[in-house]
Amino acid sequence: STRRTPQQMHQVVIGPSTIDFGEVAIRTVNTKPLVIVNHLDIHVFIQIEIDCRELRQSLPLTQVIPPRTLSKVDIVFESQKAGIFQRSVVYTVNNHIKQHINILSKIVTPEISISHSDVTLKPTLGVPQTYGYSEVIKLTNKTNGGAEFTWRPDKISPFAVRPSQGTVEPHSTLNCEVLYFPSVSSPLDAVFTLDVVEGNTERLNCVA
Repeated sequence: STRRTPQQMHQVVIGPSTIDFGEVAIRTVNTKPLVIVNHLDIHVFIQIEIDCRELRQSLPLTQVIPPRTLSKVDIVFESQKAGIFQRSVVYTVNNHIKQHINILSKIVTPEISISHSDVTLKPTLGVPQTYGYSEVIKLTNKTNGGAEFTWRPDKISPFAVRPSQGTVEPHSTLNCEVLYFPSVSSPLDAVFTLDVVEGNTERLNCVA
């Protein structure tokens, strides 16, 4: 193609100049558009240089944009490790005008919070004691990735948490039922640890 002046190439608008994925969970796939607008009366050839694993799913990396046409590139971000990500990505217009965009993100590990760290279980009026006592606590996952968990008791006791393991879906909550089945000389307290796979831990103190 005929070489164009930098002034003409300014009529090829590519943006935004910074793509910030914000806070994302480890190993989640996240997509944001890079928009290309060709205001010229000629075709332009766009090539994007991806040199890191986190952005390698982005596409298309090369394309020809017809005159006075809008197109886009899906910038796809996925990271295998937590931390701050910052990268400058270079693109060329018609093989000789080089520019760059900035890609930003904060990658976090799975995290679950619990609605209560202390639970007191009491008899329910009209319910036979053999049915046990129960209370409900909520598990909350504020990240955009699923969080797997397991409840681990500190000892054998008449206390239980159900479900004892599972997954809290992205940006959602899950109810867990804390149960106590009284018996003669059974302990009146127990501690459960919520273990999140590759993530945090929380303690739940139970008293009857």
